[in-house]
Amino acid sequence: MLSFKQYLKEGSGSHRFWYNSRTKKLVKVTETYHDWEPVKHPEKFGLKRSQVVEFEPDVEANRDNIGGIMKLMIAAKWVRCIIQHFGSEPSWSIESPQGLPPAHAATKALLKRNEFPGRLFIDYGRESAVLKGGQIEDFVKRGKIIQRTEIGRTMAQFR
Repeated sequence: MLSFKQYLKEGSGSHRFWYNSRTKKLVKVTETYHDWEPVKHPEKFGLKRSQVVEFEPDVEANRDNIGGIMKLMIAAKWVRCIIQHFGSEPSWSIESPQGLPPAHAATKALLKRNEFPGRLFIDYGRESAVLKGGQIEDFVKRGKIIQRTEIGRTMAQFR
């Protein structure tokens, strides 16, 4: 059994990933911020040092969001993922500027190695959604966000 300090250290916090929807590769972020990982370890992302050398001053200046890196990652089909643990169920956040299909693929990849989320935040293109419970299951199965009304929810229970 874990002590309270060990429980807080292991059970809380966040885990950050980059997911490539083209190659189906999931990379765990070991640096302080998402955008620092491609700058410090470009080989993990199929990038060359020459592509990211211009962003090294931003990392040294402790900038957490580097606009040029995000453009580079979007062009290479990478999706930003965060798993946060608050309480008993984790919350997932997936940022997919390329749209909903890469977010769906990232969700399925994360499910292979992590417990099912209690809440899923998806930011895709210019839209976003918050999914809970059955909505997450529907999204994993179909790849679509299904918003049911109260009547639709009741009818679905009787099917």
